Formats: sequence, C-alpha cells, structure tokens
Amino acid sequence: MKRNTVENAEDRKIYMTIGANTRVYLMLRKKTQSQLARALGITPSTITQKMQGSVAWFASDVYRISEFLNVPIDKLYSTHAVNEFARAYEPIA
Repeated sequence: MKRNTVENAEDRKIYMTIGANTRVYLMLRKKTQSQLARALGITPSTITQKMQGSVAWFASDVYRISEFLNVPIDKLYSTHAVNEFARAYEPIA
C-alpha cells in the first residue's frame, strides 16, 4: 500500500469533495492544476491523485489551496459549493 492512499470510503468522499471544489475554483480563478501543484510543492501526478480522492489531502495542502485560490477553507470542504456553481451556470431551457 502506498503511503497516504485512501482506503476508507468516508475519507475518500471528503477528499473527492475537496478535489471537486478545487477544480471549480481553479477554473473560476483561471489557474491550472500544474500551477497548483507547484504552489503546493508536489508533482502534477500527485495533484491528480489527490484531486481524484485516491491520495489524502493534508491540512497544510488545504490551507495552501485556500491561500493560492483566495477561497475560504470551509468552501473547499463544502458539498454545496459545486452544486451552487452548477446551478449558477445551468443552461436556460
């Protein structure tokens, strides 16, 4: 087993939420995953694994994401953030 690999389903859900919210805020801030990886001091491969929820986020990662994207930390953990964004950009029928 790799170090920091996520095996608990509840933890994986939390890490996937952080990843999904981070993707949304990267897009809104016109930043890339590569830029985020550099800001966190990790490889692009590791950021991809973290964004997918297969490798754990550290508290320090979430803090640095918050600083890098100028987003409150609680927004990165919120299951509502992505849903709010999706509703805001829903196509008009």
